[in-house]
Amino acid sequence: MFCEECGAKNKKGATFCEECGHAIKAEEAKKAEPKKEKVETKKEVTEKVAKKPMSKGTKLLIGGIVAVVAILVGAYVYLSSVFTPEKVAIKYFKAYASKDANKICKVIKLDESEFVSKKLLKEALKDEEKIDLENYKIEKNPTKSQLEKALGIKETDDLSKSITIKYIKKGSSKEYYKTIKLVKSKNKKFLFFDNWVVDSSDLVANDYSISVPKGAKPTIDGIEIKDKYKTSNTYTDTYKIPSILKGTHKITAKLKSGIVLTGEYKVNGNYGSISSSSLKLDKKTEETIKKSVKDNLTTIYDAVIADKSFEDIEEKFNEDYRDDIRDKYANLKQSALSDYNKLKEIKINDVNITYYSISNDELSVTARIKYDYKVEYKNGDEKKEYSKKDRSDNVYLTYKIGKSEFVLSNIRSIVSYFSHYSY
Repeated sequence: MFCEECGAKNKKGATFCEECGHAIKAEEAKKAEPKKEKVETKKEVTEKVAKKPMSKGTKLLIGGIVAVVAILVGAYVYLSSVFTPEKVAIKYFKAYASKDANKICKVIKLDESEFVSKKLLKEALKDEEKIDLENYKIEKNPTKSQLEKALGIKETDDLSKSITIKYIKKGSSKEYYKTIKLVKSKNKKFLFFDNWVVDSSDLVANDYSISVPKGAKPTIDGIEIKDKYKTSNTYTDTYKIPSILKGTHKITAKLKSGIVLTGEYKVNGNYGSISSSSLKLDKKTEETIKKSVKDNLTTIYDAVIADKSFEDIEEKFNEDYRDDIRDKYANLKQSALSDYNKLKEIKINDVNITYYSISNDELSVTARIKYDYKVEYKNGDEKKEYSKKDRSDNVYLTYKIGKSEFVLSNIRSIVSYFSHYSY
């Protein structure tokens, strides 16, 4: 310690300066003593830090972090509710009701092929009637635990769900139901959320078969069916289509002769089929066949009434098929020109094709003919006449299909007896 008067150094605790004798104050001696450092407790440190004011930057940083966390949590909660199977089913149902192909394709698992695509779906829905909804709701399905209890099994995960929607149309109180099947995709939505999509079975039929006459070229809605789908048998070619959109489709089959068979068919489900016999002749071809039937029958009946031999008319028929027709002609004469009942007149007024089948280049026809006739019959020794108008009967004929004509090849059955009784 030092004397404040002369500045000399003195021993610790001295009361007078050894040099000048000046009294050293007690306060000075106390000041000269080394101070003991105070050790702060954990509580004092915490309180000290707590009392320290937070900087504006720190406050903004913490506020930003809290806001981001809140947004992320909110987004997760919201998106979790958006991607539920129920919400996806409702979204699909509304798009289906409005026949909106674009919206449908956003929620359905549509595996495209020659006969399944977004473009074809748009075309198919274009003519479909929209459902004018008044109201709708999801029908309550049994819970998973209820199903497990009822079935006696425990499911570890739900990979598919069926959602039933009950709805009513505007202007009606009738309740309708539509069940929508959904599957869980292995790919997540935004990495975290289940990706539920509508199963394509609601719009697509699988393994559909179409049969056409052998050698014909078939199309569906103008799209040619490729040979890779073909399986053949003796009389027809059958095409098995792996997948096709449900709904109404136009089927055509063009024969080698140029004849086109057509038909419109409603595809409703898997494993359906369309037979070649259900395809219809185009109007022009049908009229040509009807004319052939009428001309052939008129030629035959007129010859019978005139009591001509087959040789007198054989040039009217193709020489390749004359033998078959000759035999049927002989039987017809014998029946129609009996001694007791003789055909005198016949006029064919109308021909209607009721059934036909095509095998290779042969056309088998069932035709309903409407005709007037007159017969001469014996009543004892007296001859009398009887007339009948608008009589209807079936005839069964077979034709060879040519490039521009139908050639009669067989008379399977025609009207050979003309009664004189009124009934």
